[in-house]
Amino acid sequence: IELQGYDRERFLREEDDTIQKEHTRPDLQKGPILLCLDTSGSMSGAPEQIAKAATLEVLKVAHQERRECLLYLFSGANEVEERRRSMGPDGLASLLDFRGMSFDGGTDLVAPLARACQRLQEPAFAPADIFLISDGEFYIPAATHTLLAQARSAHGLRLHGLLVGYNSRAMTSICDRLVKLSPVLPATSSPNLPARSLAASPPPPPPPRSGWNSPSPYTSSRS
Repeated sequence: IELQGYDRERFLREEDDTIQKEHTRPDLQKGPILLCLDTSGSMSGAPEQIAKAATLEVLKVAHQERRECLLYLFSGANEVEERRRSMGPDGLASLLDFRGMSFDGGTDLVAPLARACQRLQEPAFAPADIFLISDGEFYIPAATHTLLAQARSAHGLRLHGLLVGYNSRAMTSICDRLVKLSPVLPATSSPNLPARSLAASPPPPPPPRSGWNSPSPYTSSRS
């Protein structure tokens, strides 16, 4: 699949700007995947295209490795939809309709993380990892930090994050491993410049034409 603003090879090899924390579960243990995809309005445009393509990559891995996978599409408060990948031959196709969605609304990570952590109570999902794809523009209350700490202690939870943006203290604070993948900006724009500075400045007014009716700049105005 080819999506605007998305470099598949760059995504697969992205190792720069990563943040990794210690965790208790061995890396070789491949459990289910609880995938949380931010579908809020702030993700529209290039971040949305990157997020959809990255989600597709994760779903492909889950399908190829026969790993159970739940997809949480979330935006505003209590706006979260859970989809489960079928383990049959058409399991991947059962989740692909998310690609036609338009991203809008606010951003509230509380509900999807609460539902994902609740799934960890089930034996089939106890060894699951959470994968979060977002631009990181959200607030995380203390109760959610406590919930994640309990899940790490009880289940060895690892929370992997893909930050489709530049910086996010919120995602840095909750992710065990965070990868930053910034959208490619057009050549005519810059995140450090206001939009109005990109417009061409109006030309200066022409100097007054010299002539018999125009005073000479070298002539004194005194009589």
